[in-house]
Amino acid sequence: NCTESKENVLFNFDELFRNHDAPLFVTEGVFDAMPLNGVALLGSKINEAKVEIFHKSKRRKIFVIDKDKNGRFVAEKALENGWDITFAPQFTEDVNKSIIQYGHAWTIYQLFKNIPSNTFEAKMLIELNCR
Repeated sequence: NCTESKENVLFNFDELFRNHDAPLFVTEGVFDAMPLNGVALLGSKINEAKVEIFHKSKRRKIFVIDKDKNGRFVAEKALENGWDITFAPQFTEDVNKSIIQYGHAWTIYQLFKNIPSNTFEAKMLIELNCR
């Protein structure tokens, strides 16, 4: 019996090592990662095994932060490792719902637009969004 804890698994793992020049969106859940062709954490934990895997990838990692308490943990861990963070577009719960409501191109544009320009701005956005 070969079972692996979800804490050591990433959805769409292969994307970490494709398209080295293209940014990679990382989400908590599968349904947000799929339309972005991104990677999902399968939860809100970024343990040392996942940190090590992410560091092996040459792609720019952009963590899409959920606007809740778990999102705070993901955001802080991402910043601690030098990765970018972004938030789902304003007035939307998550990426998947934003794509359904506003479309794929607009949602991707907003994700890039919502990347903080520095650590101070990132920490302020975490305080405002992750409650």
